[in-house]
Amino acid sequence: MACGALANLSEVNAALLCQQGAVVAVVAAMKSHVDVVSVQEQACATLWKLAVDHTEGKIRIQRDGGIAAIQAAMAKHPTNTTIQS
Repeated sequence: MACGALANLSEVNAALLCQQGAVVAVVAAMKSHVDVVSVQEQACATLWKLAVDHTEGKIRIQRDGGIAAIQAAMAKHPTNTTIQS
């Protein structure tokens, strides 16, 4: 799963991934697979990793719809502890 692969990449690559459109791709996957829990879990983990200690990641996540996608995942899967955390 692509989101899982992105979540496992090193933090050194976060800025490069953001510049290359990783956030847009992750948000698109979240929108395309709203009901697939594993996609939502991995996508949330990926966005978290791109945001932690990376200003550019935070900016791109906000700008490219990542916050709304996370909120939608949380609303769709309210009992999933992985998504809720």
